[in-house]
Amino acid sequence: MTEQSIGGLPEAVRPSRTVASVMANDSADAESSLRVSADEPLEALLGREGLVRLGALMAVDGDGQLRGVITADDVRRALQGSSVVV
Repeated sequence: MTEQSIGGLPEAVRPSRTVASVMANDSADAESSLRVSADEPLEALLGREGLVRLGALMAVDGDGQLRGVITADDVRRALQGSSVVV
């Protein structure tokens, strides 16, 4: 969901729209860039579009069920003591 996809809706219909109806207008690639497997290594998240652009990613299990949200700050804190520069 982007600000443009919401901003493009007429003011009168915004209150009755659902999140799903707005997200349906976004591409599948955009949605997948916001998801990460819950068992993916933290270093693999560095530079991911969703983490850079929005500051967070949805962590999902093998069935696609939401297991949590990981933020750029979470990744920074977790990698702070490692040799990876964030």
